Amino acid sequence: MVHGEHPLAEAREERGLGQKAVAAIMDVSVAPVSRIEHGEVGSLDSPRSL
Repeated sequence: MVHGEHPLAEAREERGLGQKAVAAIMDVSVAPVSRIEHGEVGSLDSPRSL
């Protein structure tokens, strides 16, 4: 993991996905994905399931 990078961001980047793609998978707008990655809200139980 990149120092300080959120596990969701790491998993997303490893899979070549943008925040918009992850938001579509989660059925939310991009804003919650960004907030999760910046530690502003809770995270997913397992971002590795993407």
